[in-house]
Amino acid sequence: LTTGIVKHPAKGLKLGTRFQALIDAVESTALEKQLPSVNVVQKSCSDIRRLFQLRWNLEFTGNVRRSMQDKVKNKIRLVPLASDVKKLSQALNDNIERLQQQISKEFDIQKYVYLQKNVQALTIMFNRRRAGKGSPMLMSDWDGQHSGASTLSLNDMDMSPVEVQFFKKFTRVEVTGKKGRLVPILLTARMKSAFDCMVGLRKKMGLSQGNAYVFATQKGRFYLRGRDVLTELSGKYQLENPEAIKSTNLREHVATMSQIMNLADNELDIHGSTYPCSPRVLSTA
Repeated sequence: LTTGIVKHPAKGLKLGTRFQALIDAVESTALEKQLPSVNVVQKSCSDIRRLFQLRWNLEFTGNVRRSMQDKVKNKIRLVPLASDVKKLSQALNDNIERLQQQISKEFDIQKYVYLQKNVQALTIMFNRRRAGKGSPMLMSDWDGQHSGASTLSLNDMDMSPVEVQFFKKFTRVEVTGKKGRLVPILLTARMKSAFDCMVGLRKKMGLSQGNAYVFATQKGRFYLRGRDVLTELSGKYQLENPEAIKSTNLREHVATMSQIMNLADNELDIHGSTYPCSPRVLSTA
């Protein structure tokens, strides 16, 4: 606080919410247990809460936000190359097909984990979702999955024939995202087959029955972190810019490529001269 520099600003923003929750927990505990000093505790909590409201934003949050701005100032962010995305997607698809065939003949936990990682990475890349949304997919989410064909009669009223065909080809899984919102995850037929393979072999591979995640770890009740998996696999295939293959960058890649594909050649020239690229994003298409 004296220097105005925060080493981990993202964590710093969460401290305020957690501090308020701690005050509430202390007060509620005193009320529930009917402590003799409950009035004193309530008065102390009220005073601390008021002091927090008056001083926290002024003395701490402002420094945190300035530290976050300083970290991204004049920093170039590379959008993934289209060639890298295509190359990695093809490699993941090939790996999934090969691993499914091998596992069906011989149960191998190492190959099973590698299959999990490839399926997880491909799911993130295909849906362009943040890694934190698709990675913690629950078994209950998977059990509730449904294909587009099963709900087509309710949704095909305003669809073109092409849209109807696309709708039939995908399986939809809904997972819980931020603030309890439902986030749809789309799967191709090949990806669904890989998911079926993983789920069907959970018991034979010795995964904990108490682990509720689809991408379950071998031990404990945790799931594979999509960010780590994507970083690991993107470094194996001699990509031109593997460090740019991140879930957040993939979302920017979609936005950039969508804009490019919807502009004519002369519009591209005008757009480039009139609206130069943000200094935070260096895109290569």
